[in-house]
Amino acid sequence: WNVGVFYWDQFSDELSVFKAEEKIWKPPPHNLGMRYRTSNGGYSTSGAPAGMSVVDIFVDSLKESLRDYKGNLRFVGHSLGSQVVLLTAYNLLRQANSGELAFNLVPDRVAIMDPYFSLKALWINPQSYLPDGEISTAITCLKYARELRSKGTVLELVKTSPLARVPVLCDPNKELIKLCASVERFPDWIGQSDWQGRHIAAPNIYFHSFAFPPPPLKTALSVAPSFRSPSASSTNDEIRECMRLSQYWKFVQVEGRGTFDVDDDEFELKSR
Repeated sequence: WNVGVFYWDQFSDELSVFKAEEKIWKPPPHNLGMRYRTSNGGYSTSGAPAGMSVVDIFVDSLKESLRDYKGNLRFVGHSLGSQVVLLTAYNLLRQANSGELAFNLVPDRVAIMDPYFSLKALWINPQSYLPDGEISTAITCLKYARELRSKGTVLELVKTSPLARVPVLCDPNKELIKLCASVERFPDWIGQSDWQGRHIAAPNIYFHSFAFPPPPLKTALSVAPSFRSPSASSTNDEIRECMRLSQYWKFVQVEGRGTFDVDDDEFELKSR
């Protein structure tokens, strides 16, 4: 498959994750702007599009590069990037509904890898960068995901670390997990205490798994799909079937935890 990468790593290279998250939703105020990290370790705003957020830049890039694209379109976002792809997909859907662009740019599938949403907290992290009337990044992304799902976009979610699950560190956004075809992987070839390593494993496993058939599903239940466990190589229809089960069931890795290889993986369907 053809893969395009939207690099926003220099924009996200901030000491505070809240500042990086803010750039997804709107350009920071005052003199910070859409600054990015430079090779000397400092920051610069030279050449950064004025008045544009990360998502604004991504949307414009997609319009320029994929305007005439007619194939299946899948977005994959990791960590904070999960917010980027959900917000971008929603903006494209909104523009398509209003006739501003063709529906070929609305993704058929959105995959979010170990998604991160900061915990809204008065004074510490008020999330004042959200659109008027929105409560938190987690709730807003949940609302956008529901709209995308209602219009036919396939949603999948992969968890690999505690980093995006601990309520003190983030908003776990449990309702979003129920909305997607949700997979829990355990990359135990990485140390249990290496939360960052396990967090980063999510997109690496996902793209690697595209070259292999979906792993077997051990669970013998009447609700279990007749195919296999969700995977990057699953068809959209297969993922959609998993989404049907997501309110009450999740796909949990039980074999192959000790290797990066996916051909020894097996999953069970477990109740939430």
